[in-house]
Amino acid sequence: MVKLIQSETLKSNLDRLVNKINHGFFNNLIIFGPTRSGKSTLAVQIGCYLSQKIGVSFSNDDIFFDAGKMIKVAQIGKNRKVYVLDEAAFDLMGEDWQNKFQKMLIKIFMVAAKYNQTFILLIPKLEKLREFFISDEHTRAIQVYYNKKTLERGFFKAFSGQNLNLLYDALRNKRYWKLKDIRPDFNGRFNKRINYIDIDRYNKEKDDAIKNLGNKEKQDKYKIILVKLAMILKNEYKIPYKKISRQIGKNANYFSQITKETHIKQDIR
Repeated sequence: MVKLIQSETLKSNLDRLVNKINHGFFNNLIIFGPTRSGKSTLAVQIGCYLSQKIGVSFSNDDIFFDAGKMIKVAQIGKNRKVYVLDEAAFDLMGEDWQNKFQKMLIKIFMVAAKYNQTFILLIPKLEKLREFFISDEHTRAIQVYYNKKTLERGFFKAFSGQNLNLLYDALRNKRYWKLKDIRPDFNGRFNKRINYIDIDRYNKEKDDAIKNLGNKEKQDKYKIILVKLAMILKNEYKIPYKKISRQIGKNANYFSQITKETHIKQDIR
């Protein structure tokens, strides 16, 4: 049987995280790297390993492609758990989505701290995150990459503390010449297969998330236009929002709701 965690160094470091979890500390693990480098594979393996060690279950139900859904489940559970968020790569593609995801991350950190939970977040680029998340003492990061000559996947570098901050600063400010002087805490290889979850279900859910990639952004743009038109009708023609809502077949609080969703700061009554 293939070992769940191939790297003994990674295993020993994960065991330290387990010890922290057992003493009431939360952890946030960021896995970053280019597309098809193995981020999801490593995330699932780590999720399985940590869950086994702390005595909780781990399955497809603990892997999310939507940050909002993951937070709701975590808040309902209110117990020690390991969750994987495989949506981050999608959210960071657009500027609007990026801002929303950063705000969602703050909630994730708060939920993790409150309920002693561990979140494994997948993103394409570390430098896209705000410094707040990198400087937190409970954050660790793993860079996943592939051999550019052989295209073989399954390699990683781990960073935490000062090394993580140095890496983030170099990437954020495009000081790429400094990267060669930043040493990872440790590095190694990981298994290139996911054998610990329903892989068919996982692939389908991920494919569905990719297909719906632009839908949320389009819906938000539509809602913003609709709210602005409603504002014109109210301000210039004195038509109440409740009446406009009824005319388009929505409930009376529709415009108040979508104003909060789209962050338009106007007086909706």
